[in-house]
Amino acid sequence: MKQSQPAYRKVQGGIVFTAKQQPQPIRKIHTPKQLIYPLTDQRGQQRSLIVEDGSHVAAGQPIAESTNRLSVPVHAACSGIISYAQPQNPDSVLITTDREQHVTTPIPLDTPLQHSPQDLIKRIEQAGVSGMGGAGYPAHLKLLAALELSPHTLILNAVECDPATTCDSTLLAEYSEDILTVAKLIMHICNCSHCMIAIEDQQTALLNHLNKVLSETATQHIRVVTVASRYPSGSEQQLVESLTDQTLRANQTALHAGAICFNIATALAIHRAIYLGLPLLQRLVTVSGPAIKQPVNIFAPIGTPLSELLSACGLLTEHVTVLQGGLMMGQAVPYETSVVLKETYSLWIAPEQHTSNEAQPCIRCGDCAVVCPVNLQPQSLYQLAQAHLWNRPELDIDLATCLECRACDLVCPSHIPLTDHFIHAKLKVQELKQSRAKALHARQRYEARQERLAKAAHKRQSKDRKRKQISDVNAMLERIKNKVDNNNPESS
Repeated sequence: MKQSQPAYRKVQGGIVFTAKQQPQPIRKIHTPKQLIYPLTDQRGQQRSLIVEDGSHVAAGQPIAESTNRLSVPVHAACSGIISYAQPQNPDSVLITTDREQHVTTPIPLDTPLQHSPQDLIKRIEQAGVSGMGGAGYPAHLKLLAALELSPHTLILNAVECDPATTCDSTLLAEYSEDILTVAKLIMHICNCSHCMIAIEDQQTALLNHLNKVLSETATQHIRVVTVASRYPSGSEQQLVESLTDQTLRANQTALHAGAICFNIATALAIHRAIYLGLPLLQRLVTVSGPAIKQPVNIFAPIGTPLSELLSACGLLTEHVTVLQGGLMMGQAVPYETSVVLKETYSLWIAPEQHTSNEAQPCIRCGDCAVVCPVNLQPQSLYQLAQAHLWNRPELDIDLATCLECRACDLVCPSHIPLTDHFIHAKLKVQELKQSRAKALHARQRYEARQERLAKAAHKRQSKDRKRKQISDVNAMLERIKNKVDNNNPESS
C-alpha cells in the first residue's frame, strides 16, 4: 500500500479554519436557455469569432480561436444558435440552446503513451484547456515550458485554495482512477520520475480511498502526500515550497523548483481531451455561503449564467452578494450578467450588506505580519502604498510577492482592507513601469533619429568634400592646360 508522506516544510503564517468544508455531492443542472462566452478572458487576452451570426453550432464545436499564444480556443458547451454582441454583454457571443443537443463526434487518442509529447500538447491546446484553479494560464504553455526545464516531480493539487471550496477534492474522490491515468500521461509528457497527489491532512476518508485505489492498481511512482489544513496552503507557491523544500522568488514558478503543478480540475480536463477526445465544455463549481440552503458542487457548462446556479441552489434571501473565487480571495461580481468561466471554481453567496465596518488607523499590532504566508510586513507595505511611493523598489518587490490571499484583512483589528490597497498599488506600479517604458522608448527613438540625422549629415558633407575635391582637380587641370597653351602658341 502506498502510504502518504508528510510535507517537507511547514507552511508559514496562514489561518486555520475550524469549520472547514468537507467534499460535497456533485449535482448537474438543466441545460441553460442561453450560454454567454466573453471574447476577452480574465487575463485580458482576446479571442476572435470563427462562426457566423445566426449559424447553428453543435456541442464541442469551436466558436472562437485564440489570437495569440497566451489564450486558448473556446468551444460551444451545448448546441444552439449563435448571436453576436448583446446589450448586457457587448464583448461576448451568445448561444441560444436547443433541445436537439447535437454533439460533434469526439476523437479519442489510442495508446496516448506511445505518442510524442509534442503531439499530446497540441491536442491539449486544441481542446482549449487552461488552468482551472483561478489563474487561467494555458495548460499547453506550462507543458511546453516543462519540456525545456525537465522537471522531475509532478504535483497534482487537491488542496483547495479557499476554505469554503471542495471542487478539487470532490473530483479526486469521484474520478480517482482517471486522475491516476492522467498523472501517468503528464509524467510521460514532462519525463517526470514521480508524482505527488497533495491533499489536506484532515481528509482522512479521501486519504484512505486513494491509498486503496493505489494499492489495487499497483501504480508505481505515484504517492499521496498530506499538507496542513492551513489557508492558503493550496496556493501553488506555498504547496511547491512545502513539498520540494525550495523557496521560490516572486518571478519564479514551480518549474524552477524542479516540479510542475496542476490542480485536479485541470488534470481531469487533460484526461478528457486525450482519452475521450472532448474539449473543455464544463467544470465543477462549489457554491456555498450563508445565503443558500446548503453547500453544493455543480457541474455547469462553460458560459452558464451565475443566476442559473443560484436558482439551482435555492437562495435564502432575495438580495445577495456573490463572490466569484470563494470566501477569501473572491471578487464581488454582478451575478445577473456574470457567467461560469473556465477559471470559475467557487462562488460564495452571502446576504447583501449595506453597511460595513469602517476602517480605523493602523495600530501596528503586527497581526497581519504573523499570518502572512510569504513573510511580508503588510503594515509597512500599506504605509508605502498610502504615501504613493510607487517608485520604491521594496514596494515593487513586496507587491509582486503578495499572494492577495486576504489573510491580513481577516485579522486586522482596524478593519483595513489591506489587500484592496495592495491591488490598487500594483496597478499604480504597473502604470509607472509602463510610463517609464514609454519614456525610455521615446528617448531611444529620439537618440536613434539624432544618430540617423548625424550620419546623413556626415554623408552629405563627405559627398560635398568629394565634389569639391573633384572640382578643384578639374580647375587645376584647366589651369595647367591654359598655361601649357600659353607657353606653346604654335600648337594652337
